[in-house]
Amino acid sequence: MHVSYAPPSPSVKNVQRKNPEAIQLGQQIRQKRIDLCLRQYELAKRWHVCKKTLRKWETGVKFPPPMHLEKVRELLACNPMKE
Repeated sequence: MHVSYAPPSPSVKNVQRKNPEAIQLGQQIRQKRIDLCLRQYELAKRWHVCKKTLRKWETGVKFPPPMHLEKVRELLACNPMKE
């Protein structure tokens, strides 16, 4: 007997939709992190979050919760030293 397998279709609940505002903020976070010569794990460690969480913020999958928005504002406001 031959049984064919079809992968389950994604339900609406499992599909992660990206918020345009989260994408824009994530791009700003990523660019500033790069300007400051920080790796994802270094910034994640400073903010006491895991690298996976920071990656989700940078890609716009998730928006940082209110308790982290002040840290994001501080990061975006700082200027890298120019030599």
